[in-house]
Amino acid sequence: MVRNRIRGAHLLACAATGIVFVNSGRMLAQEAAPTKPPADTASASQPSTNAAGRADQGSNTEANGIKVRVNYVEVPVVVRDLSGHTVGDLQKENFEIFDNRKRQQISQFRVERIAEDGGSDNSGAPDFRKFVAPARFTAMLFDDVHLTSDTLPQLREASLHRITAGVAPSERVAIFTTSGKLTVDFTDDRAKLTDALRRLKANPVPGSGFRECPNISYEQANLILNRLDRGAKSEAVAEAMQQCGIKDPKMAAEMVMGISERVLALGNESTNLVLKAVLAVIERLSTVPGQRNIFVLSPGFLVSDFEHAEYQVTDIAVRNHVVINALDARGVLTDADEAEEGDPLAALAYATGGTLYHNNNNLDEGVRRLSERPKVSYVLAFSPSDLKYDGAFHKLSVKIQGREKTTVNSRRGYFAPKQATDSVQAENDDISMSVFSRETTRGLPIEMRTQFVKEDRPVAKLSVLAMVDLNELPHGQKNGQNTNELRIVAVVFDRNGKYMGAIDKKVNLKWLEKDARMHAAGKYDFILDSGGYLVRLVVRDSQSQQLFTQTETVEIP
Repeated sequence: MVRNRIRGAHLLACAATGIVFVNSGRMLAQEAAPTKPPADTASASQPSTNAAGRADQGSNTEANGIKVRVNYVEVPVVVRDLSGHTVGDLQKENFEIFDNRKRQQISQFRVERIAEDGGSDNSGAPDFRKFVAPARFTAMLFDDVHLTSDTLPQLREASLHRITAGVAPSERVAIFTTSGKLTVDFTDDRAKLTDALRRLKANPVPGSGFRECPNISYEQANLILNRLDRGAKSEAVAEAMQQCGIKDPKMAAEMVMGISERVLALGNESTNLVLKAVLAVIERLSTVPGQRNIFVLSPGFLVSDFEHAEYQVTDIAVRNHVVINALDARGVLTDADEAEEGDPLAALAYATGGTLYHNNNNLDEGVRRLSERPKVSYVLAFSPSDLKYDGAFHKLSVKIQGREKTTVNSRRGYFAPKQATDSVQAENDDISMSVFSRETTRGLPIEMRTQFVKEDRPVAKLSVLAMVDLNELPHGQKNGQNTNELRIVAVVFDRNGKYMGAIDKKVNLKWLEKDARMHAAGKYDFILDSGGYLVRLVVRDSQSQQLFTQTETVEIP
């Protein structure tokens, strides 16, 4: 038995038979031997690993025959006018980006426009009844650790309206909670979603509701212990002496420190639950084939340390193309000190190209508005000058030139990698990102074909065939033959975008020029139950390092 792993799903492969059993959902995959060209060998390769830990995006350049891996930092940017509408007519020249206050050259620029959600493109799929394939995935994350029973009913009703009236056929919705006590994975089953919403309730950290004298808040405890704020400590000591019956200043100070330590520990536990939950949802979204969105509903929380914990989360979200929208459930804020700067909810949203809805009591409108992605966004990329592999945090800022009265929401920072990315990791990252994307890439002369045979059995055999045109395939020369190596990955997702499994092989091709033709490079068979599936084919060659990617929908009656 050989155990392989691609992004959290386990494949148990029997090398002798080529059969693959998948432990998530009922599926059996079998690899058929590829049709051989004049000379052909196939060797198994390790599937791609989780790329969530990468701190850079890479591309290959070539100079004097030496291939160089270039580190790129992607920065999603949303620009709005004073009315809150997205600005969609900006060009590369309108943007300036600064890394630790040092201006950087923008080496890549693209505009992303959200089309009307009418389902995915099923062109090229077999001629039988098609289901509406998932194209957008929305994870609703309720911060039940911080939300109270006073706020939850209104949020629940607003979310129920969203589910019953606002879910497109090509959208899949999941429900998660920061306590982890309520979870519904991505689905288009509205009954499951509404049932989960009706079961939502507050789940504070045990002991967090207990009030001591003096009553020290988490924010105040953070000021006293982490920031050594003498004013905050003096205020608490005065309260202890005036309201708690403590006459000795030294005893009052010791009481303040003890209570602050307990409050800070409970607050840190609550905050860590939120950040871990967001990370877990990002990880779940990193394995779905479509637009990735998180909708955080929270009354806000404090990150008490100086380690940029919220930026570590957004760093991973950006690299996995996850957009985070956030709703501050506190409504209108009357405290003048409640500023957006430093708010973790704002950091989560703005750094990923999302939206923050806050300082408004109309939560129903907030849920509706945040269910929509910005119609236009920009993605800037730059290669940091003099980058050091030290894991340090780099602060980013984006400025707009030639356009007044606009607001900019963008990624606020990134962490430098701790080591350079080698060629093997670069290949795995390219494959992994392509597997869990819906983009179609035609960098190689590959043709994808699918067909299934069911007969009278309760299951069907789905065949995925990768055809390559040897006349057009980039190649090298060895011993008078054309050569190239293809890495071919065939992947299956269920109707809700759940990763079912994959077959990942490397195929060495050798052929003479006179034998160049359309050639079956690989045939992969999956045994599936009835239902709708997304089938993804990713091919990468070793010569040009180009990609072919395509997705087809298949519905087995």
